[in-house]
Amino acid sequence: MLLFMLLLSILFAWTARRVASFRNQRAAIGLLQRRGEAIARFSFGNVQALQLTGNHDDESLRLLVDLPELTVLDAPCRAITNDGLRCIGRKKSLRILSLVGTSIDDDGLKHLAGLDDLAVLWLNKTAVTEGGVQILRAELPNCDIRYGATFGPR
Repeated sequence: MLLFMLLLSILFAWTARRVASFRNQRAAIGLLQRRGEAIARFSFGNVQALQLTGNHDDESLRLLVDLPELTVLDAPCRAITNDGLRCIGRKKSLRILSLVGTSIDDDGLKHLAGLDDLAVLWLNKTAVTEGGVQILRAELPNCDIRYGATFGPR
C-alpha cells in the first residue's frame, strides 16, 4: 500500500510538471504570435519546431527559454542581431537552425559554439564571412554550415 501511494504521488508530480510545462510553452507561442507570425509544431505536448517570420527580433528569442525541447528553429528575420544569438546559444536541444537574412555577423557566431548537437546551420544572406565560419566549424565539426549570398553548397 505504501509503495502504491509513493508511485501515485510520483505520477501526480510528473503530471503537474508536464501540465505546467505545456502551459508555459503555449504562453510563449502566444506571445510570439503577437509579435509576428509564429508557426509551431508540437510533439507529445512539446514544441519541437518553430518558424518565426515578420516582426520578430532579439526580444522574441528570449521566449525560447520556455521551449525546452525545441530542436528546429527557422528565424529569417532581419531584426535578429548578434545579441539574439545569446538566447539561441542557450538552446542546447537545437539540431537544425536557420538564420537566413538576419543581421548577424562573425561576432555573434561565438554564441553558437556551444551547440554541440547542431547538425545543420544556415547563415545565408547575412554578414558572416568565411573566416567566421571557419572558426565556428572548428568548434562544431559535425555541423553542416551553409552561408553566403546563395543557398548552394559550400
